[in-house]
Amino acid sequence: MKKFLFIGITATVLSSAFAMKAESAVIPSDDDTKGAVNSFNVAVPNVVGMLGGRGRTAIGNAGLKWAYAPQGIPTPDPNKNAIIASQSPAAGTTAFRGSTVTLTLYIFSQAGSDGDTKGTVNALGR
Repeated sequence: MKKFLFIGITATVLSSAFAMKAESAVIPSDDDTKGAVNSFNVAVPNVVGMLGGRGRTAIGNAGLKWAYAPQGIPTPDPNKNAIIASQSPAAGTTAFRGSTVTLTLYIFSQAGSDGDTKGTVNALGR
């Protein structure tokens, strides 16, 4: 009987038959991961109410990627411009490390008397 190690898998040779045993980590089932943080999943941080740039940093620091929603939420309040209005998945949920959190920003817009929308959008959150 001889043992060989092939990239994390041990193979034991018995005559001409192979018996293999995995030595790598097993991903737990969904029931085992509720509220847990391990090398496979992370807790999604709450970034609602932050400037877009700060929210992106918090998401990156948690081991996740970020993306902006294609449409923002118009707001007449210039102080809310580039503030994160919502996120998906929601804060406190568990997501696989490296997965994407979609951020929806408030976008300042002020309807003029001619119906045109006037205002600025700062998607970088600065």
